[in-house]
Amino acid sequence: MVVAVRSVTRSLNYLLRPQAFGKRLERDIKKRVTARYNRNLELFNITKEEDKPKKLEVEVESSSTQKYAAWFGGSCLGAEPGFKAACHSRADYMEHGARIVRNTQGFA
Repeated sequence: MVVAVRSVTRSLNYLLRPQAFGKRLERDIKKRVTARYNRNLELFNITKEEDKPKKLEVEVESSSTQKYAAWFGGSCLGAEPGFKAACHSRADYMEHGARIVRNTQGFA
């Protein structure tokens, strides 16, 4: 069985150099795909060119709305029903300190 991913869409918040990250991610995935392809050729003893499967193309693309991904994620989190119950006020934090955050389970 062959599992293939034709393209990877990165939807991370902007990094310091988002273009460099995309290129690096694509390069690293290509290395892994090529190594796995060559390993499978050896494993299944495929030597004839006509028997070899087509090589996979690797492409990392970024969304035009990538810079808003963190805001979108935050709005989804804020819309969760249990979000308000998991929050602490500044007054609670000032009274109990950082342990109030460490001892909170989060969303149940």
